[in-house]
Amino acid sequence: MKTIGSILLSLFLLSAYSSLGQNSGDADKKQRPTLEKLEEMRLSFVLKRLNLSEDQKSKFEPLYAKYRKEYLILMNGKGSQHFEHKRPSQEDIQKMTDKEAKALVENDLAKKRKMLDHKEKYFNEFSKIMSHKKVALLFQAEIDFHKKLFKRMRKRGEKRQERKP
Repeated sequence: MKTIGSILLSLFLLSAYSSLGQNSGDADKKQRPTLEKLEEMRLSFVLKRLNLSEDQKSKFEPLYAKYRKEYLILMNGKGSQHFEHKRPSQEDIQKMTDKEAKALVENDLAKKRKMLDHKEKYFNEFSKIMSHKKVALLFQAEIDFHKKLFKRMRKRGEKRQERKP
């Protein structure tokens, strides 16, 4: 259940992060980091948490990059590194036929299964490099990174609201 929760949190955070990128043109506002920069920040955060040896680190970094690349592809479903996740609104669902609603739920469940399979695959791969405890710390570090990112985005949103006349 925690895995599904973390997947949902990831979906929410990435979609929230995407929507925060619209600048109002103020020169004093910080630019939103690119996906590449965000991945660098994530890697740095994770590495600090894991405290790996140089040998482990040299094996971990390319594997983690592959893990994240595949993760983003699964999230987007198109092979792009740009995250686009659009869930239908409650109003849209109300307008659906029962058959369309069933297809929506089945597609959602299939995507979650793929995400879980992906995480299990890389659990096994990461376990070849480091202990299971470190792999658990890795997955927790990713959750903590999302929380930190979300908190930062929320603060930026609050600052924007304060600046509006």
